[in-house]
This record gives sequence, structure tokens and C-alpha cells, in this order.
Amino acid sequence: MPGKIKEAIHIEASYAVYMDRQATDINATRKDEARAIPAGFDFSRVPGLSNELRLKLKAAAPQNLAQAAKVDGMTPAALALLLALIRKHSVQEPVERVS
Repeated sequence: MPGKIKEAIHIEASYAVYMDRQATDINATRKDEARAIPAGFDFSRVPGLSNELRLKLKAAAPQNLAQAAKVDGMTPAALALLLALIRKHSVQEPVERVS
């Protein structure tokens, strides 16, 4: 086998684990994007969000995480916080509704 082909196979095999992990992460993200945000969800109760982002989320009233991800100023970390809180409440008890 020529050296360049052997080297290419070795490199591809070395990165296969990372590519598989990335594919798993992408699938998990797609699944979470559809996760509904309860109506009347109180964004002011999400610890770690900036006041500006809390106000923007309240004004936008996203119905799911995909919509929340599009809010100006949303970061991956803020989205992860929001997802964690929604998951926590969906397991424990319904999220308190605010009018």
C-alpha cells in the first residue's frame, strides 16, 4: 500500500471516535431542539442568565428550545441552563405558570 494511502487510513481511523461522538451530539441537539418550553415559563427564575437575556426571552416567549436558540444574545451555555431547568421540572413537577 502506498505511504500516502496508509497515512490517510491511519488519520481517518484516529478521528473516527471523535466523528462518532460528534454525530451523537448532533442527534441529541436535534432531539432537544423540539423540547417544548411550558407556556408561561418564568425565565426570570433561570439562574445564570443575564437580565438582558431574561427580558428578551420573556418578550419572545419561545415555544421550544429551537426558538429560544434564535433569541439574540442566546449562548450555548445559556441554552444548556434553560434545557437543564426544563428537564428538571419535567421530571419533578410542572413549571409554575406566570401571567
